Amino acid sequence: MKVFNAVKILSAACLFAGIAFAQEKDYEVSFSNELSSDTITYTKAKGHEKDSATVFAGAVEKAEASFESEKLSLGVMGEWTFEPVKSVEDALDDNDVKGNQFTLTDHDWFIEFRPIKELAIGWNDDLFVSGSSLPVWDDDIKAGNYTTNDGIAIIARPVEGLTIGAGLDQSAFSLDDDDFKPVINFGANYEYQDMFAAGVAVQNVAGSAIENDDGDKELRKLTVGVFASITAVENLTLNLGYTHNDYEGIDFGLVNPFENFNIIGQNVATLGATYEAGPLSLAADMAFNFNGADDTDEEGLEAFAESDENKYDAYFGLRAEYAVTEQITAGVTGLVALDLSSNDDVFEDKADLYFAVGPAVKYALNDNNEFSLGVNFEKAGSDYQAINVPISWTYNF
Repeated sequence: MKVFNAVKILSAACLFAGIAFAQEKDYEVSFSNELSSDTITYTKAKGHEKDSATVFAGAVEKAEASFESEKLSLGVMGEWTFEPVKSVEDALDDNDVKGNQFTLTDHDWFIEFRPIKELAIGWNDDLFVSGSSLPVWDDDIKAGNYTTNDGIAIIARPVEGLTIGAGLDQSAFSLDDDDFKPVINFGANYEYQDMFAAGVAVQNVAGSAIENDDGDKELRKLTVGVFASITAVENLTLNLGYTHNDYEGIDFGLVNPFENFNIIGQNVATLGATYEAGPLSLAADMAFNFNGADDTDEEGLEAFAESDENKYDAYFGLRAEYAVTEQITAGVTGLVALDLSSNDDVFEDKADLYFAVGPAVKYALNDNNEFSLGVNFEKAGSDYQAINVPISWTYNF
């Protein structure tokens, strides 16, 4: 089978870029860089040799660059992490682990070429349905993607406000196993003036099996997401969503050992809202699952095998910010995650509640540079709590 690899994608992209540049003069270039660190993490936890420990939390460097013109859009992102080999658990258990590691922890790129106004060809060009974002968590729900972040996409914009897309993952061309069917996604999004937007995303139409990060075969099924964004009320945006069979759930990436507080379910409902009035800015998130997996279904998803552990999980987020001056903004963010089934064994007291609160202050030195300083407090049940002091510097142009 012919391999569809990144080299061929980039070669084609360079050809299209040359055509675009030859015909255009108007374009926009942007760049952002963020250097951040949680500095130190102080942790108290039961069930270890030590009751508490303090470790260096590491640092993260993230850079993004993009190019935008009438016929061509492209972008690239890289994230590097400098972190100690010694983890919080090592410190609590008094393990003698030394050293640090510097790794590329995340990277991404995309290209979209528009030979005509109504049609586009994209590579790694993921598009999300309006209403699929959670503003407090600052991320999109995975089931809202109706093209692909790992292959080729065809995008049509036949009339103003309407976008139709389909994506084919390149992994389908590099695996010889018959179980690995093409990963095909499609969907549509429609925006009506400044009043509302709505759309649907259908992922994995062929019901494929794919190779996960560990190199193992992972079964997946059809996922359907329906979302809407209401903007008819001035200064208010309301995002609503429903996902059926979201195989990856909503990965909130909570620090160890909180993995089982992620929202995973065959049916997931989401809500996001923002409101701005002068110097005041408010945002809220909510997500919960219901009707957990049927563990009698042998072809069901592996993540749902122990369905009781994933039923009735919920997440709530709230952020409030106030612009004290043109340069200084003060705010606070709160997160709550619930495991209402209470069947986990991560914590000694079978904790079913996680919450975090983090006040922070931002200082805009100028239009390009912003600094922030905060304090985060996390707690899970009665046997784990942690405090860290995040700082960051962001540069944009």
